[in-house]
Amino acid sequence: MWWHGFVEAWVATLAHSIQLRRLYCPHCRRVHRLRPLGYWRRYRSSIQEIRSALTHRLIRQRWRPDLPRSRQRQWWRRLGRMIRLLLGLSFAGSRLEGFERLITTNIIPVTAATNHDNRTIDHTPYRVVALPGSFRSCYGETTG
Repeated sequence: MWWHGFVEAWVATLAHSIQLRRLYCPHCRRVHRLRPLGYWRRYRSSIQEIRSALTHRLIRQRWRPDLPRSRQRQWWRRLGRMIRLLLGLSFAGSRLEGFERLITTNIIPVTAATNHDNRTIDHTPYRVVALPGSFRSCYGETTG
């Protein structure tokens, strides 16, 4: 893999865009974008910001005034959907308990993805790419 330039990305906490590094993989012929820790794939808001908005809604019965209301409603609806879908209709806990339980099962709690591979959490700040055998030897790794 080698550096393949930068791409502009927006983060909710900043008023301007940031440049994220990209990598090119000659094996799979795809470009992989690095992302900051604390952010889920395809989300511009941090995990902590999403959790804070959901907590605020549950405790105060109001949306946070500093975040777009439509985004918060989307998270709230998607969380309810994921709880019903994966934890079942008989789940008796609060939405925050469901949020935490889904995270512990490695699922993004506020996703709308129907494909299981797109709703799982990747803990690394970059996309995990397995190196094929020919590349492993280049990096000094053994295939034992």
